[in-house]
Amino acid sequence: TTVTDERGNYTFSDVVAGTYTLSAYQGKLNDHVNAFAQNVTVVSDEEVGANLDLPQEVAIVNGDFEDGNVNGWESTGSSGRASNDSKHGHVYSGSYGYTTWKGDPFTVELNQTLTGLENGTYVVNVMAAAGTFSDSDELYLYAKNADGDIISRENIPLTVNSGWEMIGLVAEVSDGTLTFGLSGDLPGNAWANFDEFRVGKIANVHEATRNGTISGTVKDAD
Repeated sequence: TTVTDERGNYTFSDVVAGTYTLSAYQGKLNDHVNAFAQNVTVVSDEEVGANLDLPQEVAIVNGDFEDGNVNGWESTGSSGRASNDSKHGHVYSGSYGYTTWKGDPFTVELNQTLTGLENGTYVVNVMAAAGTFSDSDELYLYAKNADGDIISRENIPLTVNSGWEMIGLVAEVSDGTLTFGLSGDLPGNAWANFDEFRVGKIANVHEATRNGTISGTVKDAD
């Protein structure tokens, strides 16, 4: 992690070569919708620029599940419910979160659709914690257009050693509709918890940008 200077510029140095997702926020993590840049590729001995534009929040329904249910959502997977079981890690903040688990293989499908949107660039965030599955299993955050086509996605990683992690994606809306949510096909005894969905629109590209470079003598992964 790093902090911007007074002009909003930032630098990461001595970064291992690879593909990264970057995020930025003002104040505290998850106080507001975060900025994201996906698929930032770093190669050896080169400097890479990445601009992060802070979005303006868009209202969604029950994004924190504090209604104690899934009002406002379509929850059609074979596992998934609102839960207030903070003892078992189902809640990131507040009193409720969304949890998935089964002893047998199961599917995850949770989504909400926003219509009548101004076309442009949108960001979707969610806090996630997950475990007991492998890279060959499928669990991801997605955005779809009015035709149901996926226009952006970001895999949900195993977070058992790091606790909750913010996952985000960037989507270009061109038909006034944004369906966002989770999808997965997981083995028995896998688990995943989610909380604090947020959606934002980037009003004017680079107007509130955190300009940045990933620089230094970049190291190849061993």
